[in-house]
Amino acid sequence: AEVLVHPESSGAVVPEIRNSPRVTIASTTGMIKHLKASRAKKFLIVTEKGVLHNMHQAAPEKELMLIGNDANCRYMQLPTLPKVREALCSGGPEVKVPEVLAQRAYGPIKRMLEIG
Repeated sequence: AEVLVHPESSGAVVPEIRNSPRVTIASTTGMIKHLKASRAKKFLIVTEKGVLHNMHQAAPEKELMLIGNDANCRYMQLPTLPKVREALCSGGPEVKVPEVLAQRAYGPIKRMLEIG
């Protein structure tokens, strides 16, 4: 099986995982693109379980095995459609972080966007 790993998962930083030729580390969109393009039929999925629905829709002929049945990311559950609508309508809430933290976060966010 091939392994699809979300860059925010703990497995993405393990050198043995990162350097394996069977592992693809990508954003959710990147994982789905790889899944559809790959000739492999079986995939181990290392991400939040809510992503599986979209993966099954994109490639129903592929066998997807989620690593861990309790793979929930509480942060991915926070943005709801009503909250997104409210933010778009009101222009907020604005999130402010200290400049030092913003500078430290820039590199990992940039890398994640480049992977995806």
